[in-house]
Amino acid sequence: MVTMWEEVMRPLYTEHPSLEPKSGDKWGKRNGCGAKEGENRFHGMKGDDLGARGDDDYSVNPATGDVVGPDGEFVGNLGDEDHSK
Repeated sequence: MVTMWEEVMRPLYTEHPSLEPKSGDKWGKRNGCGAKEGENRFHGMKGDDLGARGDDDYSVNPATGDVVGPDGEFVGNLGDEDHSK
């Protein structure tokens, strides 16, 4: 059985090496809002994505704040608005 990681995420990380799983905290530290706020925005954005489950693998580019869903599609940017819940 092929897992989601092997089918979608590994090729995505190979194609976009700047993405890191669950790295909203790194983005927050780099952008002056703090690690906790960065994580809150990440989890808020993930929660706002229709059909998202808690165990879905979303990723963040910690340099830009771009969030990518498990299907490799752009979800949003942590800096665009306050997604914290």
